[in-house]
Amino acid sequence: NGIHLLISPTPYGELIIGDSHHYGRDPSPFNAEQVDDWMIELAEQTLGCKVQVVERWQGVYGSRGPGPFSFLRPADGLSVALMHTGVGMSVGPAMAERNVATVLGEI
Repeated sequence: NGIHLLISPTPYGELIIGDSHHYGRDPSPFNAEQVDDWMIELAEQTLGCKVQVVERWQGVYGSRGPGPFSFLRPADGLSVALMHTGVGMSVGPAMAERNVATVLGEI
């Protein structure tokens, strides 16, 4: 069922838990509830506690590229982060923070 258990903390004490992948030419607008249930069960087993779902989202993206992601600087003052795999939804916030810190010269 394409489940990849990823657990990422946020600066606010929350956890982003994901994700599952379904590959195909035509994405469905619906999630399979059973897959979401299995993912929650895996997260609870891993964390050793119950989790409460606050929000859910569904992402649709291409899955080909030269690597998992690319950081581009196409012009002065313009920075772009591109994901070429399915990890963007889970690690995107951390990548954005790092990219901004790089642009600001903090890294």
